[in-house]
Amino acid sequence: MLTFLAFATQNTALRALTCSVPRFYFGALVQNRDSSKAAEAQRQIKRLDRTVAAVLTATRRDSDITQETLATRMGWSRDVIANIESGRRKTSVSELVVMSKAMGTDAETIFRRIIGW
Repeated sequence: MLTFLAFATQNTALRALTCSVPRFYFGALVQNRDSSKAAEAQRQIKRLDRTVAAVLTATRRDSDITQETLATRMGWSRDVIANIESGRRKTSVSELVVMSKAMGTDAETIFRRIIGW
């Protein structure tokens, strides 16, 4: 198993969350030697993308914030938020951190929810 770090800021301290990921998850995508492993890696990525979208939607709703309000706080259009929540648009770690602050929570909470979903 490989371990990767997702960084989140909280109270100006840098904290790291660790999550174990099967070794082939990254290797199969890069080397594409085994098509069954590459296909499994693609399925895991799609599952993770759906999880991120679901967690962001749930967190926004738990915070009693509309897509319009979140979009205004982020300086984005409501369509961008809708596309992220529907999975049509992926979001970066940096955007997750900023979105978490705009929703009144911390990025660590978002990452923990994604890992535990």
